[in-house]
Amino acid sequence: MLEHAPGHELYAKRQRIFVKHIWGSLQAKRWMVFAVLLGGFFLLPWLRIGDRPAVLLDVPARKFHIFWMTFWPQDTYLLALFLISLALTLFMVTAVWGRLWCGFACPQTVGTSIFLEIERWIEGDRNQQMKLDKSPWTTEKVRKRVLKHALFILISFAFTYNLRAYFISMPELLHKTATFTFDGGDYFWLLFFFVLAYSDFGRFREQLCHGPCPYGRFQGVMLDPNSLVVTFNVERGEPRQFFRKGQERDAGDCVDCKLCVDVCPAGIDIRKGPQFECISCMRCVDACNTVMPKVGFAPNLISIVSENQIAHKPQKLHPRLFVYAGVLVAMLSLISYRVMSHPITQVDVLRNRSFVYSKLPDGRIANVYTVKAINMDNHDHTYRVEVEGLKADFVGAAPLIEAKSGEVTQASVALAVRPEAGDAEHVSRFEFALVDVKTGHKLAEAHSTFVMPEREHDEEHGEHRGEIRDEHRDHH
Repeated sequence: MLEHAPGHELYAKRQRIFVKHIWGSLQAKRWMVFAVLLGGFFLLPWLRIGDRPAVLLDVPARKFHIFWMTFWPQDTYLLALFLISLALTLFMVTAVWGRLWCGFACPQTVGTSIFLEIERWIEGDRNQQMKLDKSPWTTEKVRKRVLKHALFILISFAFTYNLRAYFISMPELLHKTATFTFDGGDYFWLLFFFVLAYSDFGRFREQLCHGPCPYGRFQGVMLDPNSLVVTFNVERGEPRQFFRKGQERDAGDCVDCKLCVDVCPAGIDIRKGPQFECISCMRCVDACNTVMPKVGFAPNLISIVSENQIAHKPQKLHPRLFVYAGVLVAMLSLISYRVMSHPITQVDVLRNRSFVYSKLPDGRIANVYTVKAINMDNHDHTYRVEVEGLKADFVGAAPLIEAKSGEVTQASVALAVRPEAGDAEHVSRFEFALVDVKTGHKLAEAHSTFVMPEREHDEEHGEHRGEIRDEHRDHH
């Protein structure tokens, strides 16, 4: 059962946590993951595919460019499926490895770890920081604090500026910076995320994990005796006794050095059992493993193990893991299929409702349409408009629509049909098709209707009846 760490009452005044530096094999792996994540975060806005950024979330244009794909508002369902898949993946990871995400990949953890290292570089390790914090305000203390917060501000702005480049292309962002042409929205978002990064990584830190973040609170329902979590081996470690060389020892392996507490960025004592504040950064594991060899004891008194492993019981896979895996495979398969079959063109047709039809001098009946071509491809296209399912002629030349990449282009189209071509109900249903001029492939189609007058001698009233009948059909 997850327990609360003492001293973290909801309205209690925050006690600053001074974190001692520790290095070990697990911390080396964490920083390797951090380097990959930070490298990807800062490099992606600079990468380009053709004439656009590799990743650009163009909110004003309602287009999301992600590598070779462009997603439009009508693709929102893919985003929903993707978020559900991420949630399922998080559930699976938690059920097997506990809070691995929090310790190795959460942006909160990465940013806080960087700020902790800056703090240590300027103010010294834990003991030096505690001493400086209690000392009076001297020139040296002011210098260190000013330098520390100056670097905090610089790094917070770097995070914010680069994040903004995911919504504005980097060349445009640099141009706005050089020419001081930021608009109100730019200033708002830059200031908002700057304040968020600076206050979070520099001030709140573990409080975000203890309070607003819900993950630590509901992780308990996803853990079971087979989940791998950071655990203190009570059977082996208790009772604790401080180590003195040559002293007869009648206690457990824990020498009560409290190093596991000093290195914890959440300020908890892992020896009191699993607690929801623990983010699985595994600093306590590396800390304990530096002490055990020095006192002649086996390592991994604190380790990543399951409850069953400690009790020497066999590991089992919980049935819900198979449910998670099955649903996740189905979701990813559906997303992959929809992405692979993602259309590069869509067409929308609106029939002119200012009048339902008109009679041409040669006796033919004409309807007018607005055809909108949405080019969702990364290349320009020229479309030829064709009609399927209706014996109709274009009034004038067959229209060509030239649409640049990512643009919506429309054209007015008039179709003419001889009266005898109308069906019994005088409303014909047919399809408009967009055919790529270069390849000859049909890329999109849309349904529409053609309205004819009901009787030849009722032409003066037919328009009104046709409009009423057509609106009735559209309603149904």
